[in-house]
Amino acid sequence: MESKEWDIFVSHASEDNGAVARPLAEALRRAGARVWLDEQELTVGDSLSEKIDEGLAHSQFGVVILSPAFFSKHWPKKELAGLRAREEEGRKKILPVWHNVDKATISQFSPVLADMLAANTDQGIDTVAEKLLRVIFPAVGHDRSRGHRSVGRRLIEILESEPDKKTLVDFLRAHATRLWRYQGYASSSPTFESYELYNVRFDAYEPYLGHGMRLTLVNFTNVWADPFETGPDGTLTVRKEISSTLTAIEMIQHRFSHDVQSQARVREFLASKIPRAAYSFGSPEYFNTLIPELEFFVYAGRRSQVDETPDRHNCWSQLRNYGDGISVRTYDSIIDEFLQS
Repeated sequence: MESKEWDIFVSHASEDNGAVARPLAEALRRAGARVWLDEQELTVGDSLSEKIDEGLAHSQFGVVILSPAFFSKHWPKKELAGLRAREEEGRKKILPVWHNVDKATISQFSPVLADMLAANTDQGIDTVAEKLLRVIFPAVGHDRSRGHRSVGRRLIEILESEPDKKTLVDFLRAHATRLWRYQGYASSSPTFESYELYNVRFDAYEPYLGHGMRLTLVNFTNVWADPFETGPDGTLTVRKEISSTLTAIEMIQHRFSHDVQSQARVREFLASKIPRAAYSFGSPEYFNTLIPELEFFVYAGRRSQVDETPDRHNCWSQLRNYGDGISVRTYDSIIDEFLQS
């Protein structure tokens, strides 16, 4: 199938733009979806069928926000029933979203439309977006012949555009449930929110509280392609942002090992994230004696740049073994987890 310009379009009554359509579009965009919105506003006098067909001509999927304002347009029942007919070999093309309506209300206008599986804004815009994203970005290998892009493919596109860090973190946050293995643990998913320690800000963290305590801190550098610089004499050196980050982490490790107050603050933070009641071992006194461990992940560069020459590969091998408790990885390691998840 020829690739479409947009992943999804959002058809909506103009009255629902501020409350539903625009926040939903923004949530989908943060997750990497290409969304067509403004041109799909429905007004009195429009042909619903023409609007839907126009959207599908440019998009893989369509969202129609069903609301009191939508039904106030007095669509012909034939057009409403036609929404369900827009499927290809049993594959959904139209994804209804209910807003301030229930099945009984929709049935008054179209029993066929009421039977379509829908997301409901009563559950929150983020939940609606999450359900839509499962359709937009299917599991790897699913619907490949239909021109779908996997989450991994979209991440590659983002990295190749040399994004600002916020774009990357927003994308990873939206797909965090697919990344539960990417740091090698099955206990939880990384939380893509900042955590600051000794005035050094990290982009994500993962708490662990069990037989011991551990706080994993993640830094995504702005080094999207080549992690090395080549000097006038041809010598390879690590880019300054990477080396500065690693130096800061070494400082944190040294200070933390002797800083009882910081250890207590991290211990309290971990306990707040994972309630002790979830574990059947260890008394409160036992937990209060634990010294938290710190573990660090730093992401930089792409594998193709690292493997370009033997010298580059050897330099990267040394970087990966930089220090105890510090893992340096390329962004391809996250792509790999998406492809395997």
